[in-house]
Amino acid sequence: MSYLALGPNIFQCLPMTLSKLTRDTKSNWAPIARFGGDVARQFTGHGEHTFKLEGLVYNSHFGGFDQYEGLRATQLAAQPVPLIGMSAGFAGTVFGLVVILHVSDTQEYLDPETGIGKKLVFEVEVAPFGGEGPFGGLFG
Repeated sequence: MSYLALGPNIFQCLPMTLSKLTRDTKSNWAPIARFGGDVARQFTGHGEHTFKLEGLVYNSHFGGFDQYEGLRATQLAAQPVPLIGMSAGFAGTVFGLVVILHVSDTQEYLDPETGIGKKLVFEVEVAPFGGEGPFGGLFG
């Protein structure tokens, strides 16, 4: 079993299940006009790298809504947090400090008493904080 920690928020099998990870890396290649020839390109540095986490919370069966709200609280604190991957053997990978750019959710099957969805699908987008390399190898 493996885990991913985003600051104080831990994604594990239950209650806050991570179902999909998406990495996006960008490189900038500026067009350079050449006299009498086609345009060439010159590498001018890396663009913004992002990492998207997608997951599920089945609040009515396993709980987890409070943990999800903790994730939003971490975003609203507007502070960089560590992104750490862990395995069952307690081996870990420190990816570095990241900032939470975006948190969204879709709630289904609303509970008539609480107004909270019994099923919650969420998405979190993070990016490196420091600019010293893309996530310490996460994208490399």
